[in-house]
Amino acid sequence: MALAIGPVFQSLGHLISSPAHTSITAIFLKLHSHPPIQVKYKPTMSGLPKVPSTAAPSENRPTAADLATAGQIPIFDAAGRELPFHALYEVKKTEDDGTVIESSSITMVVFIRHFYCSTCQAYISALTESITPQSLTISVPRKKIFVVGCGSHTLIKNYISETRCPFPIYAEPTQRLHTILGMSRTLAIGEKPKYLEGKGVLGMVKKGVAQGLTWGGAFKGGDIQQVGGEFLFVDGDCVWCHRMKTTRDHTEIGEFRKAIGIDDAHGTPNIIGDRSTFFDSPSP
Repeated sequence: MALAIGPVFQSLGHLISSPAHTSITAIFLKLHSHPPIQVKYKPTMSGLPKVPSTAAPSENRPTAADLATAGQIPIFDAAGRELPFHALYEVKKTEDDGTVIESSSITMVVFIRHFYCSTCQAYISALTESITPQSLTISVPRKKIFVVGCGSHTLIKNYISETRCPFPIYAEPTQRLHTILGMSRTLAIGEKPKYLEGKGVLGMVKKGVAQGLTWGGAFKGGDIQQVGGEFLFVDGDCVWCHRMKTTRDHTEIGEFRKAIGIDDAHGTPNIIGDRSTFFDSPSP
């Protein structure tokens, strides 16, 4: 019976706010201690890809010191291979005929909730239907999307199968990365977003419960209170971000497309604007 109760809390997490109901997750949370490591990032490269001027203004972006620390937090792929977070957005160097070429890049990192969260699964599925890897590279070859969850990497294969996500998915089970980047913990559900239109709460709850029973561990999904957000990096620098305020507060798909520089219509480029003026948070 204990096994059956666990997934219920995982799936009902966004509906329940009582500390008594959520304290059970803290027992199973495995926190790791990693001393902060200072990193010297490369300066912005020449040939910077421009970014759009039509998305919603950014929230307060992480400081350089926070990014330096966050960049060293380990994340894990589906096979359990470890790599530092900065590997997702750092500027790559390649050699061509003995010459070192510094390449520009645009990277959006999507932080989801626990892997059993049906609302986040619906979001990733909607994102998958709207944006393809091919549409990302029309204007800038090194434009990428990554997904990071707060549970066990052993659930990533199931998550890919469920959402049909073509973008790489990673796990960061300690939540240190979420904390450093300023993401919150809450069970408030907030208003229903467009990406959940036509989907009922009860059906999503049942789906999450079933996954908790069949995916290999009721408590492997991650902290049900942890919420995520979206962070856009250009040449290793975070230029735009949105942090979830509720459990279903991901950036709407239309705004996501604008932020990463894809036209709303058919995936054609929309890369106008200057990141230095647009992506800063508006003055109070």
